Amino acid sequence: MPIARALFLVLLLVASARAGDRCLGGAFRLGDQRALAALRADTDAACPCAEAGSRRGWRRCARGRTDAALDAGALRRECRKAALADVKGAVCGTAVP
Repeated sequence: MPIARALFLVLLLVASARAGDRCLGGAFRLGDQRALAALRADTDAACPCAEAGSRRGWRRCARGRTDAALDAGALRRECRKAALADVKGAVCGTAVP
């Protein structure tokens, strides 16, 4: 019985260490890439760039989609910063020459 308990604790430690992997790194790389791509597609559908009245309004909409993805578990918390960097770098709602 002590061996089973020790094995369980080791597995628990390994699982919690993996959960802390940074975004787009480690075992979660492919999953994070897919989650960020799905978030971009969802944001494009919910917050059409062509219909953006202002940059601020579009960013508010896009941040809402990011928060919804985080709340639903579709995006790992470690990827929040990467997702918001995409929002910050977007040109929607600005005048593009």
